[in-house]
Amino acid sequence: MSTFFSQKWTLLVFGALSMAALVLFNVMARADVPEAGGFYLGGTVMEYPDSGVTFTLPENVIAVADENIPQHELSIGILPLVNEDNNLMVIQIGTGEYEALAQEMDGVITYKEVDLHPVGPATRLGGGLVYNSYNYVDEGEEGASFVVGLVADDGTMVLMISLSPPEMFDAYQQAAIQITETVNVTLGDNYASSGASAAPYSSSPSVNAPAGNRNADIVGAWMSRSNRGSGGIYIESSSKWAFSADGTVAWGSGAVVAGGTGGVSIRGGGDNPPDYGAWATNGTALQINWQDGTQGNWTYEVFEDYNGTPTLALTTNAGDSYYYRKID
Repeated sequence: MSTFFSQKWTLLVFGALSMAALVLFNVMARADVPEAGGFYLGGTVMEYPDSGVTFTLPENVIAVADENIPQHELSIGILPLVNEDNNLMVIQIGTGEYEALAQEMDGVITYKEVDLHPVGPATRLGGGLVYNSYNYVDEGEEGASFVVGLVADDGTMVLMISLSPPEMFDAYQQAAIQITETVNVTLGDNYASSGASAAPYSSSPSVNAPAGNRNADIVGAWMSRSNRGSGGIYIESSSKWAFSADGTVAWGSGAVVAGGTGGVSIRGGGDNPPDYGAWATNGTALQINWQDGTQGNWTYEVFEDYNGTPTLALTTNAGDSYYYRKID
């Protein structure tokens, strides 16, 4: 029995909606907390206070919150095709563990009492993202499906699951990409950070440097790879590392910039400044002492990818690997 996909879902009837219902996204789009059975148009910022999740609906969709669990499930229809049978994307908010979700997405998933057969192994995109596409047969009709999962560091999980005729696969996939690009998760008070405090600084942080050397191959700015995908979906994570030759390090999705080949200039960015620390290497081991007193440990490798771009691979003690391409 599937852990994440075993619930019985109710198909929503969107009714006689048309393109006349489309509201274009603009900077004045309001944030809405989903209410039971509520309808939401393109450009709406959906807010889930219980989980800290927000995201923006694409311009060409209409969404309906579940009658019973509006803080858990939102169903998406592509305009003007919401009246067509058997096409739907569901966004599910919950909690989970990244690797367990990825392993489940490797195999057959039973969803809406339909068996979804994967086209291949799930692709771990880094930054808490995992993706796979599926084929299925329902009442003699062939269909195409995909699942996008995003798991934040505190276990908050956002799932997007589609069911549609093959010709609508790309439309729902594009909607999923647009939503993923706007997802933000505010970590709860109980989150135990594996990084550091986000307080910006203008000079080297007050952190005791780890014992060891500093491999010059790591010095520079690195961004999580954007060319990892499956089934035509490509989602770029904005996670960045900046390693300075003086032992300063920053990690984050805000402004983490390189300042030249000999060192790295690190600065905060608006509401999302990076985490800061001090780094050193011992053989293939990378250790970081973060500003909040915690410590991070990875096995690292620097190599060139098939395009000749320097790539930094970081592997956790649990065996999870993440890849970053050098940007300066």
